[in-house]
Amino acid sequence: MALDTTVSGSSSDSYVTLAEANTFFQNHKRHFDATWDALSDTQKEVHLRDATLALDALRDWRGYRPDSDQVLEFPRELGEISFYKTTLYPSNTIDQKIKHAQMEVAMMVIRRGSTTDTIETRYEESIGALSGTVNIGYRQRSDQKDLETLAGNSMTRVLAYLKPWNPARRMVRA
Repeated sequence: MALDTTVSGSSSDSYVTLAEANTFFQNHKRHFDATWDALSDTQKEVHLRDATLALDALRDWRGYRPDSDQVLEFPRELGEISFYKTTLYPSNTIDQKIKHAQMEVAMMVIRRGSTTDTIETRYEESIGALSGTVNIGYRQRSDQKDLETLAGNSMTRVLAYLKPWNPARRMVRA
């Protein structure tokens, strides 16, 4: 079944179309392009749907859904933001940052299931054995963020794309 990318739709299941994703990976993620191209259109659509669900569940996003029948979290009505500036992110379109974040998440989902397109960002810190069981303790490498940057994506990048919709953290005096 084809992706439904209707803005504020009641049956929408993706923010990006398959054509947009194909173009994005071809033009911006050349190291991942062969992995993406090896998937069937049906597999690509499944990964894009999964990425949409993961993105929607990631946080309680700032603002509210502009349409009561809207099934996905975006677009969001942000209203006025700090210092009385109105938002630059209209609620009648899906901003390109949201689309990029969805495709980054899709890329991470695909890589997690792959044994050929990943870079290991942890190392064994300790190994223990007791009564026939083995326990391996791992630690993140100090250069983890650099490796993720080289690999082409990370949750840091996804959250950076979604910064305008991240909930504000405010200190409240009791």
